[in-house]
Amino acid sequence: MLLTSACVMGPASALAQAPAQPQIETADMATASSSDIIVTARRRAERLQDIPVSVSAYDDETLKRAGVTQLDNLAQVSPGFTAQASPFGGGAMTVTIRSQRQFLPNVVYDPSVPIYFADVVQARLQGTGQALFDLQSVQVLKGPQGTLFGRNSTGGSILLSPTAPTDTVGGYGDLTIGNYDQRRLEAALNLPIAEGALLRVSGIYDTHDGYIDNPNTGRDLDDRHSWALRGFLRLEPAPGIRNDLIIQAAKDRGEGSPYKLIAVNPAGPAAFAAAELTALAQRSFYTSFSNSPPNGTRINSLMVVNTTTFDLGGATLKNIFGFRKVKSALYSDLDGSSYSILDINETVRAKQYSNELLLQGALWDNNLEYTLGLFGLQDKGKEGQLTQVFGAGPNNVVKSLDAINSSLAGYAQLTYHLPWLPGVSATVGIRETKDWRKLTTEPRFTSGNCQNLGADNLPLPNNACAVKIKATFDQLTWTLALDWKINRDLLVYVTNRKGYRAGGFVDNANSLATFVPFRPETVIDTEIGLKASWQAGGVRGRTTIAAYYDKYDDIQKSVTDLVPDPANPGNQVFVGTIINAASATIKGFEIEQNFNIADVVDLNLGYAYSDASYDDFVLNSGADYTNAPFASAPKHAITGSVRFHAPAEDKGDFYLQVDGLYKSRTVVGDVTSFNPVNQSIYPTAIIPSYAVFNARVDWENILGRSLNAGIFVRNITNKNYYASGIDPYPTLGITTRLPGAPRTYGVEARVSF
Repeated sequence: MLLTSACVMGPASALAQAPAQPQIETADMATASSSDIIVTARRRAERLQDIPVSVSAYDDETLKRAGVTQLDNLAQVSPGFTAQASPFGGGAMTVTIRSQRQFLPNVVYDPSVPIYFADVVQARLQGTGQALFDLQSVQVLKGPQGTLFGRNSTGGSILLSPTAPTDTVGGYGDLTIGNYDQRRLEAALNLPIAEGALLRVSGIYDTHDGYIDNPNTGRDLDDRHSWALRGFLRLEPAPGIRNDLIIQAAKDRGEGSPYKLIAVNPAGPAAFAAAELTALAQRSFYTSFSNSPPNGTRINSLMVVNTTTFDLGGATLKNIFGFRKVKSALYSDLDGSSYSILDINETVRAKQYSNELLLQGALWDNNLEYTLGLFGLQDKGKEGQLTQVFGAGPNNVVKSLDAINSSLAGYAQLTYHLPWLPGVSATVGIRETKDWRKLTTEPRFTSGNCQNLGADNLPLPNNACAVKIKATFDQLTWTLALDWKINRDLLVYVTNRKGYRAGGFVDNANSLATFVPFRPETVIDTEIGLKASWQAGGVRGRTTIAAYYDKYDDIQKSVTDLVPDPANPGNQVFVGTIINAASATIKGFEIEQNFNIADVVDLNLGYAYSDASYDDFVLNSGADYTNAPFASAPKHAITGSVRFHAPAEDKGDFYLQVDGLYKSRTVVGDVTSFNPVNQSIYPTAIIPSYAVFNARVDWENILGRSLNAGIFVRNITNKNYYASGIDPYPTLGITTRLPGAPRTYGVEARVSF
């Protein structure tokens, strides 16, 4: 199985098979070859070569060979993609695509890059860091998704498609054993239980000891103890009717986020922690003196998806129902020391219900393809958070949020294949979205006194502390595209899209000045691209080039600024809040290239360049952040892999694969990383560039049997690098980082039947 990405990477037979959901077959689909990559980026099965969309697609086997077992290491194969643990733990991932991200996984914020499982959006980020297993494909859609997907997005979308059951009894078992006491067991069983009834059951158990030594508690950090179980039942009770029911439960346990103290301001309020820096210097890079309590990460999730599809003869009607329930308790020792300089204890209880009705078909000899849809979502969440600054005390705040987020949208997208211009197609899509936000906030000091302020800017009575606020937002978004399929293997296109992220409320609001909602942010994206497949002698190749230019307006930023004080009309007050503070331009390009040489060598290269800069970011206070960098947004990212195949007749097939990832330097925060006085980045906010390499040797089809074995090494050079971090150096006088994984190695065996 060869790496496949954005129509650039080599052929992937698993992705060339029929997708999990029924497809509307067009003339192009009917002639698709076994080497074609089939994706659902436009909510229908299409050849990746045929769509004016920048998308990368990977099958389950490709991900395993590259060591991609969780969302965060998808960057190993997808240039321009970054996923990292939120400050509240690795169970809640924050994703960056084309320099856009959501950092905090609060119940009052929407992600810039939503994650979909079986076409159902996961509204809350908690639980998105759990293991990837038994997937038919993972698709990375780049750029704003303005029309077709359940939630608007400004950066892109991630599509996770579980493997569907088939009418053949079979399955597999996969066992990995490695250092740090790694044990990973994955299995799937496919059962046709009756005529028109197919069942697939799969699961995973994934555990390893912590990578970070913690002499302070004796418990290693950055460990993993998780399991997940999925059932996929497909029923076809009558011709033209299909019902897919998916139920997945998962649990994740660990010792919490492994923050490591790396800098202390000798003149700052945490100067007393400097002694720990001296002690850390005498120890391994993978050491932290964190005082994180046992089981700092606890996440349980349940997801139910029911998709009913009706073949109407020339059209397909699909109803997609989704339910997701998440419970999480995450403790983060953000200062990474034995002191309680900055500790956060967060609990989230969330439920979401969604339903989407989708009608797709083609008219006029398949020259006009249409997609019509209605989407509704209700997301209810309760969040509690205790933030301790410089230890326990009566003035620390216990945050209590009760949020209801509702969304309703209608959309239509048409693609017309111009009969008078062979190979030329035009696409027009529009979407109207309306979002409702309701929030009840009841923050209290640990003394029990109410923190909320009333109209007189005095604390509310303790028996009337809760404040209810609400807001409504709406937006029209679109997709416009023109593409020219010069021949079956060459496509050029231009696309213009508008993306939208709903407004909301500040999660730590406690006064009339901070109860004011922030507005939606929007992105208008223009992209041009080329997709090509070619052959020269014994070399086959795939090439993709995409260049984009984004105008990003009303950007939601967490700042401390002067805002109007409703309690004193005409006056302003300094508060920590979220406002629509900035506009920006993001431009860049992505190039991905695959060479397959005589079916013996497969070489994949990817490069992503993203240049994000603010056009205007001046606060009411006069602080100028226009020259501030975008957080977690490397300007340069490179991926590459080479895989050698040595067939040995009846002994099997031998493979050697080496792959690598390079990311240029990043900064950990937005306004917190920049000094507006001297217009410079704080040195402590910079995460240096790094490169990580992996290798793997596989023996497949051992002695002609359905048995594979392999050995692997990840981070071959044992590179010491930081994946992310926080930098409250200007305020608290400390800087902490999350170290990337050290060298790991192990063996893997897989049997299929």
